[in-house]
Amino acid sequence: MPMKKHLWIVIMLVGAALTGQGWAANKPAEQGDSQRMRMAQVTEKNIMNAQKKQTRIRLLFGSEEVTVALEDNPASRDLVSMLPLTLRFEDYNGTEKISYLPRKLKTRDAPSSCDPSVGSFTYYAPWGNLAIFYHDFRHSDGLVSLGRIEAGMEKLSNMRGDFSVRLEKMD
Repeated sequence: MPMKKHLWIVIMLVGAALTGQGWAANKPAEQGDSQRMRMAQVTEKNIMNAQKKQTRIRLLFGSEEVTVALEDNPASRDLVSMLPLTLRFEDYNGTEKISYLPRKLKTRDAPSSCDPSVGSFTYYAPWGNLAIFYHDFRHSDGLVSLGRIEAGMEKLSNMRGDFSVRLEKMD
């Protein structure tokens, strides 16, 4: 009889251990899922905050408006410090619209080159001019990326001859 009691106790302990292992094995997965969910919420919140904080400017010419999302770098912040600003743009090489700023932008610690594509809003440091690309172009040293055209690129690329543009910070 005592042997049966011991066997019964061993069976109960093994059963409890197995049941406990099953529960324990599921618990980390539940904790992992919960942690992944929290991380996804944090990431989504960071993305939303970054989108809210991203500086946007508008380019106004005639009855048209172009929206630009600026990068966060010293040159783009310096440009924003000059706004509002009215500039005269011209076509350059059938690839970009350019305009000379009243003064050179601060480019220290800003990227010193980029590979512009359609919609690139840039600053060419050696000449001190803004360059908005409506055709892709090769990688260029001295070309600082300031941001990207978000809306209205076709309006800008269709402009012919010299034209006046008002640059304003958006709220």
